[in-house]
Amino acid sequence: VNFILLSILLSILFWLFESFFHVFVLSNGNLLQQIVSPGINEIWMRSLIIGLLILFGIFSQYYINSYKISEKKLKESEARYRTLIESINDGIIQVDNNEVIQFVNENFCEMVGYSREEILGKVAYEMPWLNDKDKQKVISMQKKCRLGIAEVYELALRKKTGDIVWALVSGSPIFDPDGKVIGSLSINTDITKRKEAEKALIESEEELSIIF
Repeated sequence: VNFILLSILLSILFWLFESFFHVFVLSNGNLLQQIVSPGINEIWMRSLIIGLLILFGIFSQYYINSYKISEKKLKESEARYRTLIESINDGIIQVDNNEVIQFVNENFCEMVGYSREEILGKVAYEMPWLNDKDKQKVISMQKKCRLGIAEVYELALRKKTGDIVWALVSGSPIFDPDGKVIGSLSINTDITKRKEAEKALIESEEELSIIF
């Protein structure tokens, strides 16, 4: 809706209404006279109201245009953010203050073997890829995030297939423009190979200690 054109249309209708009102209700002159030359006082009164209507239309249109531009920029910014997140090799998961999962990227879905549809809207610490010990760890870390504290910790994620994937989790709070924590974002780096190498090294050292 173009509010400027709408205000002009309302102004025309108002002028015609006033003309009809003066002729048929107040019996003041004829219709053509009231439309073309209603009198100086009437012209001033009508012009004032019409001016206010047009100013309202201009202001409303400016507000609507500004809102549309801001909305477009926000959508473009969100699209760039999503593209950046999806291009990161690590798994990304975002939750709100109630631990409800708001977003996951494709890499995280691949890490745990679940689709976005199976993950979004669920409570993070209730998901099947966490064992009981790690559930308590996640709950504890999320409490710190709500206090604005970033944390780094390890989790043993059980994939849908049953395989274990070790993840190094970097959890950071998300703030709104007023500085209030509204959730958290976790970057999950697959460290399975490193953990397997560490385990192999420990086993090798134990075997050597037995021999010697």
